[in-house]
Amino acid sequence: MDYPNLSRAPIVEAIIDFRFSPSASLDLPKLGSIHARISDTYTVKHENKETQISFAVGPDNTTQQAVTGKIIGYRFEAPNEKYVLQATLNGFTLSKLAPYQNWEEFLAEAKKLLGIFIEVSGQQTIVRTAVRYINRIELYGPTVDFDDYLSAGPKIPAGLPQRLAEFVTRNVIYYPEINTSMVLVQALDVANVANEIFPVILDIDVSREESYDLKSERQWVILSELHDLKNGAFFESLTGKTLELLK
Repeated sequence: MDYPNLSRAPIVEAIIDFRFSPSASLDLPKLGSIHARISDTYTVKHENKETQISFAVGPDNTTQQAVTGKIIGYRFEAPNEKYVLQATLNGFTLSKLAPYQNWEEFLAEAKKLLGIFIEVSGQQTIVRTAVRYINRIELYGPTVDFDDYLSAGPKIPAGLPQRLAEFVTRNVIYYPEINTSMVLVQALDVANVANEIFPVILDIDVSREESYDLKSERQWVILSELHDLKNGAFFESLTGKTLELLK
């Protein structure tokens, strides 16, 4: 389906995510070696850590808390290009931060990096594929009627004051014919509300639980389908008034 071109597209982060079957041969040194292949662009390397908190009750009935952390992968950043790659023992996540150019450029970067990730990690089977886009739309005025901008805006019972200070709506939509789920979140970015500025977050996360061999190249077919669903949800979520603001 054709959608209007938005010169002021409100994307603050776009994400392509794959999850893999566990691999006994994959270890952290292998993951870390990815950096040598991409360090000309992805100049920054950080450890990705998972924190675990445990509690124990002592003999005197006192509670003791223990916090432990373990490395589960690495985060590689390309500051100039605004890309972030997270490579973990069971996943590959590529983020493109604003400014976002287009899907074709983002997908090309994902194909390049996934090829390197597969060569290094030896992963063969994807079990989950996802596309997520986080949008931030700034609305202006002394007050804002969100129904003017969101096709399914937040509702207040008629007998209450019709002025929202904060809202979050989260809907999970299922497409049974293609075994795909969409998490659609709308929220007021309260931390950044300023004088006559009301930023609204529209977060669209589309995923499919399906196991397939990487050699099939099916990941690119599924990503295209998920991206199309994301586009449909984005434009269905906004009114014509909002789209005019973004053109």
